[in-house]
Amino acid sequence: MSKITSMTVSEFIHSKSGYRGYWEYSNKNGKNSIDAREQLPEVVRKIIFAAYKVGIKEYDEHKTAELKGEVAKYHPHGDSSIEASIKGVATAYKSQVAVRILEGIGHFGSAPGDEGAAARYTSVSGTPLLTAIYRDIPFVPVSPDDTGLEQPDYISSPLPFALINGHSPIGTGKSCYIGERNAREIVEWIDELRMNGWDRSISEPEPTCVTGCKTWYEESNGYIYYEAVVHEGVDMNDLNKKGRYDVITNLPPKSTPDSVMPKLMSKLPTRATKQVIDGSGRGRPTWIVVPHGYLEPEDYNKYSLRNARKEQIYFWDHLQDTMVEGTLVDIAREWFEDRSQVVTARLMKMVADAEAAIHRIDLIKEFAEKKMIEWKSEDVVNHFVHLFPETGEEDASLVLSQAARTFLPENLAKNEIVRKRQEDAVKELRYKIVTIGDVIIQEAYDVIEAQEKFFDEIRG
Repeated sequence: MSKITSMTVSEFIHSKSGYRGYWEYSNKNGKNSIDAREQLPEVVRKIIFAAYKVGIKEYDEHKTAELKGEVAKYHPHGDSSIEASIKGVATAYKSQVAVRILEGIGHFGSAPGDEGAAARYTSVSGTPLLTAIYRDIPFVPVSPDDTGLEQPDYISSPLPFALINGHSPIGTGKSCYIGERNAREIVEWIDELRMNGWDRSISEPEPTCVTGCKTWYEESNGYIYYEAVVHEGVDMNDLNKKGRYDVITNLPPKSTPDSVMPKLMSKLPTRATKQVIDGSGRGRPTWIVVPHGYLEPEDYNKYSLRNARKEQIYFWDHLQDTMVEGTLVDIAREWFEDRSQVVTARLMKMVADAEAAIHRIDLIKEFAEKKMIEWKSEDVVNHFVHLFPETGEEDASLVLSQAARTFLPENLAKNEIVRKRQEDAVKELRYKIVTIGDVIIQEAYDVIEAQEKFFDEIRG
């Protein structure tokens, strides 16, 4: 007799186990949809938080094994799985420069199919983007997960990862798929959207493939077509026989030199196969050399040099607590609105810190001008409690604990200069809070510029 039983919608919604649990695991955790606030797979969020706990910054080299050990505290999976995830984050060809979170030091693989060196031989360092992300971690809600350790519910980033680097998770049903787009174009588009009330009629940036294959977009059917980049007439000095060659330097998603080479070798004439060379790896990305004249446009499908995917936009609706189908505008808007809250909280904290510094300077000035050094301690306390009923006792304790040199005339004069700077800082910060949208967009551009400069310096 069948054990299958019926379940009402209400039972499904309110159940936190069984079907409901499986639904959340498959969709909320990034298998089929994304969290539009952070747009990252769960494991990448934990890698970022682990790097934050370890303190990894630019030019600050840490062994991959050290980061792996910290990640394992929050992501209880096998060592090889965690190492592969870290390698994916730190591998240069998998991410645009703008959204590279880690810089891989050592052989992390130079093309699909190139696994790189074992983790014990590699290291990682941070990037300007990672440092920028650190600033906002304290302003994101935290909660314990299955490990019992508290960690951020999501990562707030100056750049929308999925809208820039694309998103292609391994799903168990309808899987969210977003094509790659140029970082600056995405930021410009979001700026235009928010300035025009999130007008959906504003054209989206066309998909591109900054990290890999050439792409173009056909609006008539919504498919993104990927085609391998082929350079004609390249003189390959490292080949035994010089001549004219088509050099395939990039492949469509899911295609690797290992999968393409057998098809090329089986279909091309014998005289051509002898000159087909896979030069991928060894410090190069995809680099397949084919004698010129044998590859035609119609061969792209035949040799897996071209394929197509349709964008499918699914994200987790936190208000409805379910996965919904949306648009790139929906994802951009949720990212932007969350950034508004997080960045505002950060700026408010900076205002509070600056005002606290001003208040401290005022307390010291009051203490010095009233010559309280000659007073009894209880009289100092009573004086500040009268001036500041809520904080008076703490204020008195603060000034009474200061070293005598704090009240020297030259130090009091310096305090006035510092006070003016702090006042100016408060005015600037409050203006930024009022114009928070402009701040978010500017921070995005600043990170892109910092990332480009950082990686240019590394490349030397």
